[in-house]
Amino acid sequence: AADVDHLVSNERILAQLEITETPLVQGNTFSIDEPIKGSLCLKELMKNHNRQFASTVNVSSNEPFILTMTSGSTGAPKPIILTQETKIQRAKAAQLAYDISKDDVTLAATPLYHSLAERLVVTPLITGGTSVVLKRFTPKLWLETISEMGVTFTIAVSSQLAQVANYLSTEGFDGSLKLRCLVSSSALLEVPVKEALLRALVCEFHECYGTSEIAIATSIYYNANEGKLDSVGRAIPGVDLKIVDDSGAYVETGQPGEIVCKTPMIYGGYYKLPELTKQAFIEGYFRTGDIGKLDSDGFLKFLGRKKEIIISGGINIYPSDIETEIRNIDSVKECAAFPYPDEQLGEVIAVAIVPESKEDFNLRAVKKACLIALSDFQQPRKYFLVEELPKNGLGKLMKHELIKQLIRIH
Repeated sequence: AADVDHLVSNERILAQLEITETPLVQGNTFSIDEPIKGSLCLKELMKNHNRQFASTVNVSSNEPFILTMTSGSTGAPKPIILTQETKIQRAKAAQLAYDISKDDVTLAATPLYHSLAERLVVTPLITGGTSVVLKRFTPKLWLETISEMGVTFTIAVSSQLAQVANYLSTEGFDGSLKLRCLVSSSALLEVPVKEALLRALVCEFHECYGTSEIAIATSIYYNANEGKLDSVGRAIPGVDLKIVDDSGAYVETGQPGEIVCKTPMIYGGYYKLPELTKQAFIEGYFRTGDIGKLDSDGFLKFLGRKKEIIISGGINIYPSDIETEIRNIDSVKECAAFPYPDEQLGEVIAVAIVPESKEDFNLRAVKKACLIALSDFQQPRKYFLVEELPKNGLGKLMKHELIKQLIRIH
Protein backbone atom coordinates (compact mmCIF):
# COMPACT_ATOMS: atom_id res chain seq x y z
CA ALA A 1 0.00 0.00 0.00
CA ALA A 2 2.93 2.33 0.68
CA ASP A 3 4.74 1.42 -2.58
CA VAL A 4 7.90 0.37 -0.71
CA ASP A 5 10.98 -0.18 -2.89
CA HIS A 6 13.56 -1.03 -0.21
CA LEU A 7 13.23 -2.52 3.28
CA VAL A 8 15.57 -1.67 6.17
CA SER A 9 15.23 -3.49 9.50
CA ASN A 10 17.14 -5.64 11.99
CA GLU A 11 17.86 -9.34 11.83
CA ARG A 12 15.22 -10.25 14.43
CA ILE A 13 12.37 -8.60 12.51
CA LEU A 14 13.56 -9.82 9.13
CA ALA A 15 13.67 -13.39 10.43
CA GLN A 16 10.01 -13.08 11.49
CA LEU A 17 9.11 -11.78 8.03
CA GLU A 18 10.68 -14.90 6.45
CA ILE A 19 12.45 -12.91 3.73
CA THR A 20 14.73 -15.91 3.09
CA GLU A 21 11.83 -17.60 1.29
CA THR A 22 10.01 -14.75 -0.45
CA PRO A 23 11.33 -11.19 -1.11
CA LEU A 24 8.94 -8.56 0.26
CA VAL A 25 10.09 -5.67 -1.94
CA GLN A 26 11.24 -5.13 -5.53
CA GLY A 27 14.49 -3.46 -4.42
CA ASN A 28 17.00 -4.30 -1.71
CA THR A 29 16.43 -5.56 1.82
CA PHE A 30 18.97 -4.38 4.41
CA SER A 31 19.78 -5.78 7.85
CA ILE A 32 21.23 -3.07 10.10
CA ASP A 33 22.89 -5.49 12.54
CA GLU A 34 23.42 -9.21 11.88
CA PRO A 35 23.52 -10.90 8.46
CA ILE A 36 20.52 -12.94 7.34
CA LYS A 37 19.89 -14.78 4.10
CA GLY A 38 17.95 -12.68 1.60
CA SER A 39 19.27 -9.31 2.82
CA LEU A 40 22.32 -7.07 2.55
CA CYS A 41 24.11 -6.56 5.87
CA LEU A 42 25.12 -3.04 6.91
CA LYS A 43 28.32 -4.32 8.53
CA GLU A 44 29.43 -5.87 5.26
CA LEU A 45 28.46 -2.77 3.28
CA MET A 46 30.56 -0.60 5.58
CA LYS A 47 33.60 -2.73 4.69
CA ASN A 48 32.87 -2.25 0.99
CA HIS A 49 31.64 1.34 1.10
CA ASN A 50 32.42 2.08 -2.57
CA ARG A 51 29.45 0.01 -3.74
CA GLN A 52 26.84 2.13 -5.53
CA PHE A 53 23.11 1.33 -5.42
CA ALA A 54 21.63 4.32 -7.22
CA SER A 55 22.68 7.54 -8.85
CA THR A 56 22.34 10.78 -6.93
CA VAL A 57 19.11 12.65 -7.64
CA ASN A 58 17.98 16.11 -6.63
CA VAL A 59 14.99 15.92 -4.28
CA SER A 60 12.84 18.91 -3.33
CA SER A 61 12.36 19.61 0.38
CA ASN A 62 8.61 19.43 -0.30
CA GLU A 63 8.71 15.86 -1.58
CA PRO A 64 7.22 13.18 0.72
CA PHE A 65 9.95 12.35 3.26
CA ILE A 66 8.29 10.11 5.84
CA LEU A 67 5.06 8.11 5.92
CA THR A 68 3.95 7.76 9.51
CA MET A 69 0.72 6.49 11.03
CA THR A 70 -1.82 8.17 13.28
CA SER A 71 -2.19 6.53 16.68
CA GLY A 72 -5.50 4.91 15.77
CA SER A 73 -6.87 5.58 19.24
CA THR A 74 -10.44 5.92 17.93
CA GLY A 75 -10.26 3.86 14.74
CA ALA A 76 -7.97 2.45 12.09
CA PRO A 77 -4.60 4.29 11.83
CA LYS A 78 -4.22 6.55 8.77
CA PRO A 79 -0.99 7.03 6.75
CA ILE A 80 0.33 10.59 7.06
CA ILE A 81 2.69 12.25 4.58
CA LEU A 82 5.40 14.42 6.14
CA THR A 83 7.83 16.35 3.95
CA GLN A 84 11.41 17.16 4.88
CA GLU A 85 10.45 20.83 5.11
CA THR A 86 7.61 19.97 7.51
CA LYS A 87 9.95 17.98 9.77
CA ILE A 88 12.40 20.90 9.86
CA GLN A 89 9.58 23.38 10.62
CA ARG A 90 8.37 21.18 13.48
CA ALA A 91 11.85 20.89 14.96
CA LYS A 92 12.34 24.66 14.74
CA ALA A 93 8.97 25.28 16.41
CA ALA A 94 10.01 23.05 19.33
CA GLN A 95 13.34 24.86 19.48
CA LEU A 96 11.55 28.20 19.75
CA ALA A 97 8.83 27.05 22.16
CA TYR A 98 11.25 25.49 24.66
CA ASP A 99 14.38 27.60 24.08
CA ILE A 100 16.47 24.62 22.96
CA SER A 101 20.13 25.46 22.23
CA LYS A 102 23.43 23.78 21.31
CA ASP A 103 24.06 23.30 25.02
CA ASP A 104 21.03 21.02 25.46
CA VAL A 105 21.23 17.24 25.64
CA THR A 106 17.93 15.94 24.25
CA LEU A 107 16.44 12.53 25.09
CA ALA A 108 14.20 10.56 22.70
CA ALA A 109 12.45 7.82 24.68
CA THR A 110 9.63 6.78 22.36
CA PRO A 111 9.79 4.54 19.24
CA LEU A 112 11.63 6.22 16.37
CA TYR A 113 8.78 5.51 13.95
CA HIS A 114 6.69 8.09 15.80
CA SER A 115 6.86 11.76 14.79
CA LEU A 116 7.65 12.83 18.38
CA ALA A 117 10.89 10.80 18.54
CA GLU A 118 11.83 11.92 15.04
CA ARG A 119 11.50 15.55 16.16
CA LEU A 120 13.66 14.90 19.22
CA VAL A 121 16.40 13.51 16.97
CA VAL A 122 16.15 16.22 14.28
CA THR A 123 16.12 19.18 16.71
CA PRO A 124 19.67 18.59 18.03
CA LEU A 125 20.88 18.29 14.41
CA ILE A 126 19.54 21.81 13.82
CA THR A 127 20.78 23.36 17.07
CA GLY A 128 24.13 21.56 17.22
CA GLY A 129 23.13 19.95 20.49
CA THR A 130 23.38 16.33 21.63
CA SER A 131 20.82 13.58 21.04
CA VAL A 132 20.36 10.56 23.31
CA VAL A 133 18.12 7.69 22.15
CA LEU A 134 16.67 5.34 24.76
CA LYS A 135 16.46 1.75 23.50
CA ARG A 136 13.51 0.87 25.75
CA PHE A 137 11.52 2.71 28.40
CA THR A 138 11.20 1.98 32.09
CA PRO A 139 10.85 4.80 34.63
CA LYS A 140 14.05 3.69 36.38
CA LEU A 141 16.05 3.56 33.12
CA TRP A 142 14.59 6.91 32.03
CA LEU A 143 15.71 8.61 35.25
CA GLU A 144 19.11 6.91 35.23
CA THR A 145 19.74 7.93 31.60
CA ILE A 146 18.81 11.54 32.31
CA SER A 147 21.20 11.52 35.27
CA GLU A 148 24.13 9.68 33.64
CA MET A 149 23.97 11.39 30.24
CA GLY A 150 23.26 14.87 31.59
CA VAL A 151 19.96 15.18 29.71
CA THR A 152 18.57 18.71 29.88
CA PHE A 153 15.51 18.50 27.62
CA THR A 154 12.94 15.91 26.62
CA ILE A 155 9.34 15.53 25.49
CA ALA A 156 7.72 12.43 27.03
CA VAL A 157 4.33 10.86 26.47
CA SER A 158 1.93 11.22 29.39
CA SER A 159 1.76 7.47 30.11
CA GLN A 160 5.52 7.47 30.65
CA LEU A 161 5.33 10.43 33.02
CA ALA A 162 2.56 8.75 35.01
CA GLN A 163 4.93 5.81 35.54
CA VAL A 164 7.79 8.16 36.46
CA ALA A 165 5.63 9.96 39.03
CA ASN A 166 4.57 6.64 40.57
CA TYR A 167 8.19 5.40 40.63
CA LEU A 168 9.40 8.57 42.34
CA SER A 169 6.68 8.34 44.99
CA THR A 170 7.27 4.64 45.74
CA GLU A 171 10.96 4.02 45.00
CA GLY A 172 12.53 7.48 45.04
CA PHE A 173 15.63 8.45 43.06
CA ASP A 174 19.05 9.39 44.45
CA GLY A 175 20.74 10.50 41.22
CA SER A 176 21.27 14.13 40.32
CA LEU A 177 19.25 15.51 37.42
CA LYS A 178 20.36 18.38 35.18
CA LEU A 179 16.96 18.38 33.50
CA ARG A 180 16.16 21.95 32.43
CA CYS A 181 12.86 21.43 30.66
CA LEU A 182 10.33 18.57 30.55
CA VAL A 183 7.30 18.48 28.24
CA SER A 184 4.33 16.11 28.45
CA SER A 185 2.61 15.18 25.19
CA SER A 186 0.44 12.74 23.19
CA ALA A 187 -2.42 12.37 25.70
CA LEU A 188 -3.83 14.43 28.55
CA LEU A 189 -1.82 14.16 31.77
CA GLU A 190 -3.93 13.82 34.88
CA VAL A 191 -3.82 16.78 37.30
CA PRO A 192 -2.56 14.70 40.31
CA VAL A 193 0.35 13.47 38.17
CA LYS A 194 1.17 17.06 37.15
CA GLU A 195 1.15 18.12 40.79
CA ALA A 196 3.39 15.20 41.80
CA LEU A 197 5.92 15.96 39.05
CA LEU A 198 5.97 19.66 39.89
CA ARG A 199 6.89 18.69 43.46
CA ALA A 200 9.44 16.02 42.53
CA LEU A 201 11.31 17.55 39.58
CA VAL A 202 13.09 20.88 39.83
CA CYS A 203 12.80 21.99 36.21
CA GLU A 204 10.50 23.78 33.79
CA PHE A 205 7.42 21.61 33.32
CA HIS A 206 5.25 22.04 30.22
CA GLU A 207 2.39 20.20 28.56
CA CYS A 208 1.58 20.45 24.86
CA TYR A 209 -1.39 19.52 22.72
CA GLY A 210 -1.27 18.48 19.10
CA THR A 211 -1.80 15.64 16.65
CA SER A 212 0.46 13.82 14.19
CA GLU A 213 -1.10 15.91 11.41
CA ILE A 214 -0.35 19.32 12.96
CA ALA A 215 2.45 18.69 15.50
CA ILE A 216 2.43 20.96 18.57
CA ALA A 217 -0.52 23.36 18.53
CA THR A 218 -0.62 24.61 22.14
CA SER A 219 1.75 24.57 25.09
CA ILE A 220 1.64 25.62 28.73
CA TYR A 221 4.39 26.31 31.27
CA TYR A 222 2.83 24.99 34.47
CA ASN A 223 5.38 26.50 36.86
CA ALA A 224 4.11 29.94 35.85
CA ASN A 225 0.43 28.93 35.42
CA GLU A 226 -0.41 26.68 38.38
CA GLY A 227 -3.99 27.93 38.30
CA LYS A 228 -4.39 26.38 34.83
CA LEU A 229 -3.49 22.76 35.63
CA ASP A 230 -6.59 21.53 33.77
CA SER A 231 -5.46 23.29 30.57
CA VAL A 232 -3.11 22.29 27.74
CA GLY A 233 -2.11 25.89 27.11
CA ARG A 234 -2.27 28.61 24.50
CA ALA A 235 -1.53 28.38 20.78
CA ILE A 236 2.22 28.52 20.09
CA PRO A 237 3.62 31.21 17.72
CA GLY A 238 2.44 30.77 14.13
CA VAL A 239 -0.55 28.60 15.06
CA ASP A 240 -4.17 29.78 14.77
CA LEU A 241 -6.61 27.77 16.91
CA LYS A 242 -10.41 27.97 16.91
CA ILE A 243 -13.39 26.06 18.33
CA VAL A 244 -16.30 25.29 15.95
CA ASP A 245 -19.67 23.56 16.16
CA ASP A 246 -20.89 20.76 13.87
CA SER A 247 -21.76 23.27 11.13
CA GLY A 248 -18.29 24.82 11.23
CA ALA A 249 -19.43 28.06 12.92
CA TYR A 250 -17.21 29.47 15.67
CA VAL A 251 -18.56 29.02 19.19
CA GLU A 252 -18.43 31.51 22.05
CA THR A 253 -15.61 31.56 24.59
CA GLY A 254 -16.10 28.85 27.20
CA GLN A 255 -18.35 26.72 24.98
CA PRO A 256 -17.24 23.25 23.83
CA GLY A 257 -16.73 22.34 20.19
CA GLU A 258 -14.30 20.78 17.77
CA ILE A 259 -10.71 22.06 17.84
CA VAL A 260 -9.59 23.27 14.38
CA CYS A 261 -6.11 24.52 13.59
CA LYS A 262 -4.17 26.40 10.91
CA THR A 263 -0.40 25.92 11.16
CA PRO A 264 2.76 26.09 9.00
CA MET A 265 3.61 22.62 10.36
CA ILE A 266 0.65 20.92 8.66
CA TYR A 267 1.08 17.45 7.21
CA GLY A 268 1.07 16.72 3.47
CA GLY A 269 -2.20 14.79 3.47
CA TYR A 270 -3.18 11.16 3.97
CA TYR A 271 -1.27 8.93 1.57
CA LYS A 272 -3.42 7.91 -1.43
CA LEU A 273 -6.55 9.13 0.39
CA PRO A 274 -7.42 12.45 -1.31
CA GLU A 275 -11.09 12.47 -0.28
CA LEU A 276 -10.24 11.80 3.38
CA THR A 277 -7.63 14.56 3.22
CA LYS A 278 -10.19 16.99 1.77
CA GLN A 279 -12.74 16.14 4.46
CA ALA A 280 -10.15 16.84 7.16
CA PHE A 281 -10.15 20.59 6.43
CA ILE A 282 -12.63 23.41 6.81
CA GLU A 283 -11.72 26.80 5.31
CA GLY A 284 -8.02 25.95 5.53
CA TYR A 285 -8.25 24.75 9.15
CA PHE A 286 -7.48 21.14 10.02
CA ARG A 287 -10.31 19.37 11.86
CA THR A 288 -8.59 17.56 14.73
CA GLY A 289 -11.60 15.44 15.72
CA ASP A 290 -10.95 16.58 19.29
CA ILE A 291 -13.35 18.48 21.53
CA GLY A 292 -12.20 21.38 23.64
CA LYS A 293 -13.02 24.89 24.80
CA LEU A 294 -11.07 28.14 25.12
CA ASP A 295 -11.26 30.29 28.26
CA SER A 296 -11.15 34.10 28.31
CA ASP A 297 -7.33 34.02 28.53
CA GLY A 298 -7.02 31.87 25.41
CA PHE A 299 -6.10 28.67 27.29
CA LEU A 300 -7.40 25.45 25.76
CA LYS A 301 -9.08 22.74 27.81
CA PHE A 302 -9.09 19.35 26.12
CA LEU A 303 -12.33 17.41 26.61
CA GLY A 304 -11.74 14.29 24.53
CA ARG A 305 -12.17 12.84 21.06
CA LYS A 306 -15.30 13.83 19.13
CA LYS A 307 -16.03 10.15 18.43
CA GLU A 308 -15.92 9.44 22.16
CA ILE A 309 -18.69 11.84 23.19
CA ILE A 310 -21.54 10.02 24.88
CA ILE A 311 -24.97 11.22 23.73
CA SER A 312 -27.50 9.94 26.23
CA GLY A 313 -31.09 11.05 25.85
CA GLY A 314 -29.95 13.91 23.62
CA ILE A 315 -27.41 15.25 26.15
CA ASN A 316 -23.71 15.50 25.23
CA ILE A 317 -21.55 14.01 27.98
CA TYR A 318 -17.76 14.27 27.99
CA PRO A 319 -15.98 11.11 29.20
CA SER A 320 -13.05 13.10 30.59
CA ASP A 321 -15.30 14.76 33.21
CA ILE A 322 -16.36 11.35 34.50
CA GLU A 323 -12.89 9.81 34.28
CA THR A 324 -11.33 12.68 36.25
CA GLU A 325 -13.65 12.12 39.22
CA ILE A 326 -13.35 8.32 39.23
CA ARG A 327 -9.54 8.43 39.00
CA ASN A 328 -9.52 10.49 42.20
CA ILE A 329 -10.87 7.47 44.10
CA ASP A 330 -7.99 5.74 45.90
CA SER A 331 -9.05 2.20 44.98
CA VAL A 332 -9.04 3.01 41.22
CA LYS A 333 -5.80 2.55 39.28
CA GLU A 334 -7.17 3.42 35.83
CA CYS A 335 -10.56 3.98 34.24
CA ALA A 336 -12.24 4.82 30.96
CA ALA A 337 -15.79 6.06 30.35
CA PHE A 338 -17.48 5.16 27.07
CA PRO A 339 -20.91 4.93 25.38
CA TYR A 340 -22.89 1.71 25.76
CA PRO A 341 -25.92 1.01 23.50
CA ASP A 342 -29.33 1.47 25.13
CA GLU A 343 -32.78 1.00 23.59
CA GLN A 344 -34.43 3.89 25.43
CA LEU A 345 -31.68 6.53 25.59
CA GLY A 346 -29.62 5.53 22.55
CA GLU A 347 -26.49 5.39 24.72
CA VAL A 348 -25.75 5.26 28.42
CA ILE A 349 -22.50 5.85 30.27
CA ALA A 350 -20.34 2.81 30.93
CA VAL A 351 -17.07 2.76 32.86
CA ALA A 352 -14.23 0.24 32.69
CA ILE A 353 -12.17 0.24 35.89
CA VAL A 354 -8.77 -1.26 36.65
CA PRO A 355 -8.71 -1.61 40.47
CA GLU A 356 -5.58 -1.01 42.53
CA SER A 357 -6.39 -4.29 44.28
CA LYS A 358 -9.13 -6.69 43.22
CA GLU A 359 -9.44 -8.13 46.72
CA ASP A 360 -9.93 -4.76 48.42
CA PHE A 361 -12.02 -3.11 45.70
CA ASN A 362 -15.47 -1.89 46.76
CA LEU A 363 -17.70 -1.06 43.77
CA ARG A 364 -20.45 0.26 46.03
CA ALA A 365 -18.03 2.88 47.40
CA VAL A 366 -17.16 3.93 43.83
CA LYS A 367 -20.85 4.31 42.93
CA LYS A 368 -21.40 6.38 46.07
CA ALA A 369 -18.46 8.64 45.18
CA CYS A 370 -19.93 9.14 41.70
CA LEU A 371 -23.32 10.10 43.16
CA ILE A 372 -21.58 12.82 45.20
CA ALA A 373 -19.14 14.13 42.56
CA LEU A 374 -21.13 13.85 39.31
CA SER A 375 -24.37 15.37 38.06
CA ASP A 376 -27.42 13.16 37.43
CA PHE A 377 -26.84 13.02 33.67
CA GLN A 378 -23.19 12.01 34.24
CA GLN A 379 -23.91 8.96 36.39
CA PRO A 380 -22.51 5.71 34.93
CA ARG A 381 -25.16 3.06 34.32
CA LYS A 382 -22.75 0.16 33.74
CA TYR A 383 -19.47 -0.73 35.46
CA PHE A 384 -16.90 -3.22 34.18
CA LEU A 385 -13.89 -4.41 36.17
CA VAL A 386 -10.97 -5.24 33.86
CA GLU A 387 -7.37 -6.39 34.27
CA GLU A 388 -6.02 -3.64 32.01
CA LEU A 389 -7.04 -1.05 29.42
CA PRO A 390 -5.95 -1.66 25.80
CA LYS A 391 -3.21 0.77 24.74
CA ASN A 392 -1.00 1.33 21.71
CA GLY A 393 2.80 1.49 21.60
CA LEU A 394 2.81 5.07 22.89
CA GLY A 395 0.58 4.26 25.85
CA LYS A 396 -2.53 5.89 24.35
CA LEU A 397 -5.82 4.32 25.33
CA MET A 398 -7.41 2.45 22.41
CA LYS A 399 -10.98 3.21 23.42
CA HIS A 400 -12.54 1.72 20.29
CA GLU A 401 -10.83 -1.60 21.11
CA LEU A 402 -12.11 -1.41 24.69
CA ILE A 403 -15.67 -0.79 23.52
CA LYS A 404 -15.44 -3.61 20.99
CA GLN A 405 -14.15 -6.04 23.63
CA LEU A 406 -16.69 -5.23 26.34
CA ILE A 407 -19.77 -4.94 24.12
CA ARG A 408 -18.88 -8.20 22.36
CA ILE A 409 -18.39 -10.03 25.69
CA HIS A 410 -21.50 -8.64 27.35
